[in-house]
Amino acid sequence: MIGEGYVVDGRYRLLERIGAGGMGVVWRALDTLLEREVALKCARVTDERDARRLRREARNAARFHHANIVGVLTFVAEGTVCWIVMEYLPSRSLKQLMTERGRLRPEVAGAIGCQIAEALAVSHRAGVVHGDVTPENILVTADGVAKLTDFGISRAMWTETTQSGGVRGKPRYLPPEVARGKSPDHKADVFSLGASLYAAVEGRSPYGDAEHALAYLSRAAAGRIEPARRCGPLGGPLAAMLMADPRRRPSAAKARLALTEATPPPLHVLSRMGERRSGLRSRLRPAVPWWRGGPRGAAATGTVTALALIAAVAVLGPWDWGDDDDGGAGAKAPAPGPTAALVDAPRADPCALLDPRVLARHGHAELDDDYGEFDRCDVLISEDRGGEEIVDVQLNFSGDRAEFGSGVRTEQIGRVAVSAMPGDAEGCERNLRLADGHEIWISAERLGGSAPDLCAIVRTATGHAVSILNRGAAPQRQAPFTKESLARLDACGMLDAAALGSVKGIAGWRPPDRDFAGWKCDWRSTGDDMEVSVTFSRDNTLADNGRPVVIGGRRARVAPEDHGDDTCVVRTPHRDYANSSGDTTVELVLLAVWGERSPNELCAAAEALSRAAAAKLPKA
Repeated sequence: MIGEGYVVDGRYRLLERIGAGGMGVVWRALDTLLEREVALKCARVTDERDARRLRREARNAARFHHANIVGVLTFVAEGTVCWIVMEYLPSRSLKQLMTERGRLRPEVAGAIGCQIAEALAVSHRAGVVHGDVTPENILVTADGVAKLTDFGISRAMWTETTQSGGVRGKPRYLPPEVARGKSPDHKADVFSLGASLYAAVEGRSPYGDAEHALAYLSRAAAGRIEPARRCGPLGGPLAAMLMADPRRRPSAAKARLALTEATPPPLHVLSRMGERRSGLRSRLRPAVPWWRGGPRGAAATGTVTALALIAAVAVLGPWDWGDDDDGGAGAKAPAPGPTAALVDAPRADPCALLDPRVLARHGHAELDDDYGEFDRCDVLISEDRGGEEIVDVQLNFSGDRAEFGSGVRTEQIGRVAVSAMPGDAEGCERNLRLADGHEIWISAERLGGSAPDLCAIVRTATGHAVSILNRGAAPQRQAPFTKESLARLDACGMLDAAALGSVKGIAGWRPPDRDFAGWKCDWRSTGDDMEVSVTFSRDNTLADNGRPVVIGGRRARVAPEDHGDDTCVVRTPHRDYANSSGDTTVELVLLAVWGERSPNELCAAAEALSRAAAAKLPKA
């Protein structure tokens, strides 16, 4: 008897029944070999022909490895019972959401739709038609990621038909040509997605309300689409997707663009998501990445619409499900002021532009808003909740104008110029130049494990930030820095002429170069043989950042070659405080020295300058 505890193929132990329908029974199961949860779809077949058809469809579905497609792992046949082993996705189907919550807001439906359209675009490029895009086959996770399941599998397992000429499928979502007996193709998939989204926001099929399946089938065959009344900004895209003539419907890729343009991501900002990361970090953004140096090159500059970038990368996270139009609880709109600008730089909030829910398609994403420089925000990505962190996504504000070489591609997206740096398996980065001259750096760095496509992650984060900036000024912090914070000081005021003049062998210094909000300052000697920088920063602890020293009565740390060869860094603590999660965070002054000198000489200079800077610090 098949039930809880039953073991399939000597490996998959059934834990609980989580779904059933015309397509069979679905179980949550444990893969005892790899110790992971999986989903098993069970179907009884009448003969070997049915089994072969089901195996073929499972093989087609297993070809796809995509963030918006539920993965098929293997196929098992046991007599008249066939099992499709799939990725287990804690989620609700779109059908369940519609049943539980009623009509969805257009913004929510659009967020789901653009992801499923992306999944269809991927499958269509591979020559695979889904054939049964319905709310039952669209799954949505708690993090807002939408995934399409059952590529061809439902068609192979159908036992529920319309009782009319062998036409199979759910009549509420059938394209007119399929209702008239034609086999589904890629344009049929686009119609069915449009019909599913229409039903989500209107509360009924695009064919209206009917008493039975044959009535829906008759309306479908006639192509009688009822006008939408509640679709709002989705009206245009859905009207195109629901054209009765398949030749006039957009491709899945074009539907994705239209859906994302019509319903851009809502502007929610989380101060924290998931559990606080454990362990310590000693990661620091390189002060001068190699790709920022060198003369300005002849970078190819193209102009594309904001739609093109945003649609290619925007994926939403959790949203407000209510019927109100205020953007959702916790939503934070762009600040008043010019578009694509940082109004009142010290108050601009980097975390308002880096939402973990937007990055949830790439793994479990958790916001970290109190590490590193004050103009910085991080999202840490792991394979699953509580797992090892594999990617650090970072957003920084900058007041410096970057210079790019010829290998950098720049596109104008609305009021934002986006420059793509060459990426590799270890890191990827984009530069956003705003209309007011400020710049934003968005990067993804591999921390360990098998990291996903880093440049794809950066594109996702960039699209979200650009969509906000092209609607107004960057949102501001919800609360200003406390009066005790280093953020209230000017880094250029930490070293005066007397302190800099004490460095042996330096004839003189150029005027300081102040970076964003005065939280970083650089000095370069007139002979270009030494550079000094002071940065206000934050860390969990200083215990793992070099040898201990006492600087101005404070327990500091000295680290030779911390920023590469010919460098020495001193980290001097200013104050400890409890962050929003109750964990201890250290505000510190990071002083770095570069020069062609011995490590001992560099560190002696760094310690002397740090003592001068510490003397300027107020009492914590």
